[in-house]
Amino acid sequence: MDRHEAARQMWSMLGSGDAAQPGPAAGGDSQVAVGFDPAEFLEGAKLFFSRFQQVSSSRELDELRGFLSDDVYEQALAALPADAALARTEVMLVDARLVERRSEGGRTWVTVFYDAQLRKGISGEQPYTVRTAWEFSRVEDAGNGLWTLEKINKIEH
Repeated sequence: MDRHEAARQMWSMLGSGDAAQPGPAAGGDSQVAVGFDPAEFLEGAKLFFSRFQQVSSSRELDELRGFLSDDVYEQALAALPADAALARTEVMLVDARLVERRSEGGRTWVTVFYDAQLRKGISGEQPYTVRTAWEFSRVEDAGNGLWTLEKINKIEH
């Protein structure tokens, strides 16, 4: 299985709308359960970034609720614009880079830097760049190994 397919399986529950159910690789793949593959993680992180933009613009954040800390969920809800039609966001290009990985308090913490080109608006008339660092964590001994988005750090450019 190539790393792209493994990442898709690891984060497969993102497209299902049912974040409570782990995907096939979340608990059964020995590499996911025992080790950490940075390339695989980054592929999944890019998929998650795109999915997050999609559900945010469609005002359906509950689809990813199982992957969001309470703080991130509340911040994302507060940031939703009143007019959903204007909120339509399309990810044109996303680059992700692993900044840090550490173990602390029985959790694995991973920081990912995103540099993305997006378009906003009904017909994508508002292009813009996003540079941000997202912090993910998961419980080290958890059987399902689900990653949670703990914090979004905006980076000024």
